[in-house]
Amino acid sequence: MGEVFLSKPLKKLAFFQFLSTPFPMAVMSIAPKRENKRKSAKRSRMMRKIRLGFLVFGLISIPSIDLQAQAPAVPAFTAPTVPPVVSDPKKIVAVANGASINQLALDRALDRFPEEKRPEMRQEVLDFLVDNILIEQYLVQIKVEVMQQDLASRISAMTEEAKKEGKEFSKILMELKLDEVELRKHLTAELRWEKFLEKQSTPMVLRQMFEGNKDFFDGTTVRARHILLNTKEGSSPEIAKEVALGIRADLEKEVAAGLAKLPSGTDNLTREKMRIQLLDQAFAKQAAEKSICPSKAQGGDVGFFAREGAMIEPFSKAAFALQPYQLSDPVMTQFGCHLILPLEKKPGKEVKLDEVKEEVKEYYSEKLREHLATHLRKSAKIQLTQAPAAVPPATTPASPVKPTGGQ
Repeated sequence: MGEVFLSKPLKKLAFFQFLSTPFPMAVMSIAPKRENKRKSAKRSRMMRKIRLGFLVFGLISIPSIDLQAQAPAVPAFTAPTVPPVVSDPKKIVAVANGASINQLALDRALDRFPEEKRPEMRQEVLDFLVDNILIEQYLVQIKVEVMQQDLASRISAMTEEAKKEGKEFSKILMELKLDEVELRKHLTAELRWEKFLEKQSTPMVLRQMFEGNKDFFDGTTVRARHILLNTKEGSSPEIAKEVALGIRADLEKEVAAGLAKLPSGTDNLTREKMRIQLLDQAFAKQAAEKSICPSKAQGGDVGFFAREGAMIEPFSKAAFALQPYQLSDPVMTQFGCHLILPLEKKPGKEVKLDEVKEEVKEYYSEKLREHLATHLRKSAKIQLTQAPAAVPPATTPASPVKPTGGQ
């Protein structure tokens, strides 16, 4: 299949995978095979919430909010002392509307990634933490309240789930560098978002989301080649775009020259077959010579991928919008500048909303969060108190990881 560019590296991955497997490059927006998604959709909603509850530990940072005013205190449970970390846990790395993110919260999130990937993921992780603060502040402002009995139930259910997996809850928290106070903040934020989402995701909204994005849910896949140009080692995005446009122009000229050699009177079908052959060969050659992606060894071929989950969103969006053997405009992502050539599109199977309702709701939740965070950032006061270090270009993306559990 070749190397791929995984999308949104902070989405949901079953918590126990964090402890039992090497941490994947992408923790967001990972899509399992269709049959596995359907099986997981049959699991109980409570079990899904229990498993997803574990996820937020390392991935969100919540400002201090007075939870005591909402309801009686949650019964105490045994929680570990957070182990020391190399960096100063109290060092403030960002402030959003007066709420701070400390080094411990950032380290906790970055620990989910391989050590060599942490420098390049730092800014994206920090942005994610800031977004979580802004969203939590907004939900508190509009008085989305969490009942403490719901919080107690979530903690109890998570403790039981840990036992079923043969793990001690206290040791899990220690590995995640969490104490009791932080745990309750994280889970309160999660429950608050779930409550908000439940009100927003009406049947009409989910129906519209499903009808407008069927290729996300029906298993449609696209196979494509791409050429990745560096934008991080002295080459600006503007220069990379010009280079990509130049490559595209060269490809079009080469194809046109090849077609000009066909005998006059050649029928359109034959000409189109020749155009496809010429373009495929020329693109593969350019990819082998100029791409910085490991897929250059396959002429830029990254194999088949689904609309959601395998590729970073701008890449996937562009590839699915094109017809086979239609060259893309330059596409900018965190990895650099891409020129994309779709090779084949496999239609998915007909599905009904009821069959993928949980997936549609999850997708809607993701888009709602993105929209809300973008809106809130416009008026937010955000200060980064520690500039990220320079990082090498992300030229070796990871391969997709199939999640288990509540997906």
